[in-house]
Amino acid sequence: MEDVIARGKKIMDPLLEPCFMEDVLRSPETATQCYEDSDDDPVHNETKGTLESGSSCRHGRGPAKPWKDWDNGVKKNIEWDEDCQPIGECGHHLMSHLGNLTRNGELFPLTMLSWRKADKDTLEMIWSSVKENTNAPDGFKAICFTKMGISWKAFKHRVKKDFYKKN
Repeated sequence: MEDVIARGKKIMDPLLEPCFMEDVLRSPETATQCYEDSDDDPVHNETKGTLESGSSCRHGRGPAKPWKDWDNGVKKNIEWDEDCQPIGECGHHLMSHLGNLTRNGELFPLTMLSWRKADKDTLEMIWSSVKENTNAPDGFKAICFTKMGISWKAFKHRVKKDFYKKN
């Protein structure tokens, strides 16, 4: 490494942790102290209590949780609009739950070439579960499977983009 690192450049410290230099020129010896002596550390700043808007640290929402009231024997009363789309808080939970089901590798493996090739028995099992647990109208069946297909395709794309190696 050089003795002085250019202003505003991303550098790597000896421990291979990224350090972003904004207004300070640092030598390689002091590069490891990027945030040690500073109040600008977004992760370890305990006096402010929250992450600052300019931080390079960003946390996502985390994994979606399953609907805890699913399969408890009580039908959920979901509001529906005129196009058989679920609305309201329970509608949001239903659509999130359907997205969780599509990410289940036992029900819908990533090796499926197309959503249209999904096992019909599995789809009927899911539809019967939706009918048992909600007041879903029959017009929602096509919408349900369409939304699940979109969710499955997006999940398959994200997994293959992030984890599959190109040959």
